[in-house]
Amino acid sequence: MDQAEISFLIINESTLKEVEGIIKNVQVIGPENVYFVGDKNAFQSKGFQPLEEAVEEAAHVTVPRRYRVKVDNFSPLIVIYTSGTSGMPKGVPCTHIKLVGAGFVVESAVHLNKHDRGYISMPLFHSNAWYIGILPQMIAGGSLY
Repeated sequence: MDQAEISFLIINESTLKEVEGIIKNVQVIGPENVYFVGDKNAFQSKGFQPLEEAVEEAAHVTVPRRYRVKVDNFSPLIVIYTSGTSGMPKGVPCTHIKLVGAGFVVESAVHLNKHDRGYISMPLFHSNAWYIGILPQMIAGGSLY
C-alpha cells in the first residue's frame, strides 16, 4: 500500500483479516481511510468506515475549485502493464474512450444483457480483465463474480 501511495482502500469480509494484520504497518493511510462493504459489526470495531455512509457524506461536500480536475473522454483512466515479451514491461495509459469503446465492441459482439454474469480470470492490471471482463458487463448492466 505504501509503494502504491493509495489514498483509501475498500474492503469486504474476505479481505478483512489481511488488512487488519497489515494496517498498523502502513504509513500512507490509517484505519480511518479504510472503507468497508458488509456487516457493520464486523468492521467498525477495527476503526474502518462504512463505504455507504462515506459516499452519502461526500455527496454533500463542495470540493474547492483548486482541487477539481478536468476529466474528459481522452483523459487517462488506468495504466495497463505490458508483459515485456519484446523488452522490459511498460505501463500503457488507457483513456476513458479507449476502454469504453473496447467494452462496447465486446458487449455487442457477444450480445450481453443485464441477466448475464461475467467472470474475471485475469489480474486487474491485465488488459483482458478490463476489455473482456469488466467493461462489457458494466455496459450491459450485468454482474461479475
